[in-house]
Amino acid sequence: MIRQSIFTQAKPERNSILPGRAAVALLVPLLTSCVNSGQVTRQVQTHRWLNPTVLVQQKPLTPEQSFLAGNRSSGSSFLPPTSLVIEEQRRMVYKAPARFQQWVNAGHSGEVSRFEQFLANNRLQHVAPLNEILNTARDWEKCGRDPYALAPESQWQNLLPTLNVVKELRQRHILSSYEVTSVFRDAELNACAGGSLGSKHVQNAAVDFRLTGDQGTEAGMLQSKAALCQFWREHGAEHNLGLGVYASGQIHLDTKGYRTWGADYSSATSPCAIPVMEGSYQARQN
Repeated sequence: MIRQSIFTQAKPERNSILPGRAAVALLVPLLTSCVNSGQVTRQVQTHRWLNPTVLVQQKPLTPEQSFLAGNRSSGSSFLPPTSLVIEEQRRMVYKAPARFQQWVNAGHSGEVSRFEQFLANNRLQHVAPLNEILNTARDWEKCGRDPYALAPESQWQNLLPTLNVVKELRQRHILSSYEVTSVFRDAELNACAGGSLGSKHVQNAAVDFRLTGDQGTEAGMLQSKAALCQFWREHGAEHNLGLGVYASGQIHLDTKGYRTWGADYSSATSPCAIPVMEGSYQARQN
């Protein structure tokens, strides 16, 4: 039996997710019109690398889904219809740069497709655009190399812990607007770009990025770096997290050693500097 509509039955609960009947009532006209049209379309605010809005097509709502206020006999809190929940795995619209598409078409389509599926299988396909995850070094042109590279398949697993940290930083709203600038580099490119012999980029275990948008302003960078440092102090050890903050504004993450460093590659110049290591760790292992 279909339960009565929220106008005649639903009562706001103290622990309700939505702020009472008024908020629910505001949603009903929208839901009703969407049901009548046969589908629900939501405009979703997106991350920096996506178009300003994304249209998410969802299954039609039944009348019961549209008007139920979901308090069950168990006394659980009101939950909005499933169709209102925007999941992380939503369909996203993104157009990669033409240069990246040209590189893919120049003999890399098969391996890139496999890598893209690898990320999806590990629920990491939305951490950053694929072309950014395949960025090599910022000095690629000076070094006479391609701007993109895919690590050997034997090293793909090395990247998962670091991408999972980036994902967690997003979920905690520590990172919201950023551009990944460097991930895998082979030893030759790494040397040309000024990387260290022990660089985690060579192991396909590091991610460099820069803050953009509001987080890229002077005030935004200060706040974001402070939040990153707090996360590193509280959770870095469990993630084996390396956090480097450079004078250029670039930020480095890897999961190959709990450490931090700053402009001179020592812990003393890191904005996160606290005595967590013996001596001043020379972190030329970026």
